Amino acid sequence: MTQRCGASLARSLYGKPLDCYLSGELGTGKTTFVRAFLQALGSADVVTSPTYALEQRYRIERFTEAIHLDLYRLVPKQARELLSQSDDHAGLRCIEWSERLDETASKQPGIHLRFQEEGDGRRLNAEFLDVAFPDDQTIAAWQKEFQLPENVIKHCNAVAAFALHLSKILLKRGEMVRPQALRAAALAHDLLRFVDFRLGAGPEGSTYIKQQTTLWEGVRNHYGEGHEEAVSRFLTEKGFPAIARIVRTHGARVSPEADATIEQYLLYYADKRLAGDTVVSVHERFADFNLRYSNGQESENSRRWRDEALAVEQMFFPEGVPF
Repeated sequence: MTQRCGASLARSLYGKPLDCYLSGELGTGKTTFVRAFLQALGSADVVTSPTYALEQRYRIERFTEAIHLDLYRLVPKQARELLSQSDDHAGLRCIEWSERLDETASKQPGIHLRFQEEGDGRRLNAEFLDVAFPDDQTIAAWQKEFQLPENVIKHCNAVAAFALHLSKILLKRGEMVRPQALRAAALAHDLLRFVDFRLGAGPEGSTYIKQQTTLWEGVRNHYGEGHEEAVSRFLTEKGFPAIARIVRTHGARVSPEADATIEQYLLYYADKRLAGDTVVSVHERFADFNLRYSNGQESENSRRWRDEALAVEQMFFPEGVPF
């Protein structure tokens, strides 16, 4: 399970440089975690504990170089001095026994991993302080500012709830997921959905006032058409590039990237499981999609998007479809 956690963290990274702080007693799996993590990132070297060497360096394609530090034998002053020697490192640092640093280390930017024995197993608590994400109040203010239709808001809320449900399934299985970032991305994923609206193409009975459509036209002119890219640009401007990356691949226009993160996959999949604000199967979702947009006929693109969603479903949930 510890190895699975370490390997899966490699699929939830959003930029560099990056520090990973690992704390916990002897034998709780810190080095095992780092070994699986670096191997998943492409290290061809055998990752060993640097307890006596204090520092090991590994070549990995994605970060160029990873530094593996072990502060176990050091007092706080020595630990800070050792760490400071690589403060300008532009790649990845994995810092075991980070509790040897002073108490402010627990709030430093990075990923904080706390290992502990619990009964017959182990518990790993992860705190992600390496990326920023908007809170619920901020997203609600954006929705109000853009006069987002109520049906779109309900859809975003439902996708967020379902994506969070999916993340909990994976977490219990030992997969590293960022629930808060995923939820924020899901709440914001259709924030500028209206840039793709066409008059007369909304839900039955929907009407939009002139002031609303004028506002939307201005947003469309600024951010462009294609709401996935538009929302991504908006979030990047607001200082949330990681959430922008998660949102960018959620739509039917593009499948997840070859190096997509777990959060990108989960948002992509969750969005394909919601018809409006109701959770349905992938097949039901695309039957509804075809009915709405092509008189019930399945197009080549629709079939491809459906198959991609099913492939993600099989990748993450081979044991059965979650509801």
